[in-house]
Order: sequence, then C-alpha cells, then structure tokens
Amino acid sequence: KFLQVQGRNDDGNLLPFSVDPESYADFLVGIFNELLKLDDPSIEIREIESIVNTMMGGDNRECMFSGECYKYLTVYPDGSIYACDSLPQIESLSFGNIKNGLDAVPLVDNFIRFKDRMKVLNLKCISCEWFNVCRGGCPQDYWPNVLDNGSRNMFCISLKKIFSRFNSVIQDYTKEAK
Repeated sequence: KFLQVQGRNDDGNLLPFSVDPESYADFLVGIFNELLKLDDPSIEIREIESIVNTMMGGDNRECMFSGECYKYLTVYPDGSIYACDSLPQIESLSFGNIKNGLDAVPLVDNFIRFKDRMKVLNLKCISCEWFNVCRGGCPQDYWPNVLDNGSRNMFCISLKKIFSRFNSVIQDYTKEAK
C-alpha cells in the first residue's frame, strides 16, 4: 500500500515530511507505468488494482474511494471508537467505546453528523467525470475542514491526473483487443 503520508500542525498546514498531492500523483503514475512495462500479473499494488478494477466496472476495494468511509471504524486499545485511523482522535469524531457495544455506534450524534458530512462531500463531487471511481476520495484529504461545508479534497486535481492516465491506458488496451 502506498500511503499519502500527511502530518499537520495545529493550524491544519502540512508538515515538511508530508507527501504533497502532485508528488503522490507523479509517483503512482510512475509506478503504474513501470508495472505496464513489467507486464507481470503476479505483481499487485492495491491502490492501482482498485482504481483499474473500478474503471473496468468492478467493485471498489478501497475505503478511500468507497464514498462510505463511515463503514470503516477504528477501535483503539482502550476500546474507544473513532472514524478511520487516518483522521485525528478528536471529540467530534469519537463514536463511543466498544465496552458500550457496537449497536450504539449508529445512534451516536457524532457518527450521524460524520455520516451526513461524508454524503454532503460526495454530493459536491457527483458531477465530476471521475466520481464513479473516487466517490469524493478520503476524508483525511479534506482535513482540517472535513466537517465544514466549504471543504475540498486537496488531492482532487492529482487524483484526476492519476485517473486520466489509467483510463487512457485502459482505452488503448480496449481498442487493441477489438
């Protein structure tokens, strides 16, 4: 798995060790191009496989492109339940404690707000040509404004670059197969 490693200061700005969106796109497209040259189906990279699979009409296998990341919770050693471990452990993203049972999670106000926020973020992207592939992307890429109506995925432009490259290769292969 190739992580979009991000660290942020208290103001929400990326820390120096963070991977910027453009570098991540260049890296993933470069890896994709190398995989094409190798032409070895035994080598699988989860993000690339998922994107290509989705573009070819298959199911999306990545939480970051599911559009339903609220289905992927993290339980910490103390039993606390939060949204994905890519997001900070803050009160507004706390969904309770496993000691209280999982049945309570969908009823927690924070969970309901988070789920609704993810749906709103997805609606903002629905007219994009790549929506069926990314479904708005990962909420960590909206941070620190994931709960804010005005937020936008900081990887949006870079994801479009990745999707465009992958799609052009798929289209070329489709033409050759005919």
